[in-house]
Amino acid sequence: MVATTIFYSRSQSLLAMPVESYVGKTINDTLPPDVASLWLTALSEANAQGVSAGKQYQLSLPQGNRWFRAFGIAQDDSAFRRTALYFARP
Repeated sequence: MVATTIFYSRSQSLLAMPVESYVGKTINDTLPPDVASLWLTALSEANAQGVSAGKQYQLSLPQGNRWFRAFGIAQDDSAFRRTALYFARP
């Protein structure tokens, strides 16, 4: 599978590190091991079932601990390419 990642955050304060630090990195490079594992499970579920929702996790940020929820949606387009959208919401 080929993946292109577009990273966007409406609130820089909710990021564990500056947005530039995410470029070229994997989930395992940027998240604690337990959270990375949760995200990889969510990605696999969305890829296999078309959707993954409701995975909650906590991150320790400079302003304190914050809870997030991971969502994923995947579908095939008319050329049978897999398109996936994944969201993290506080």
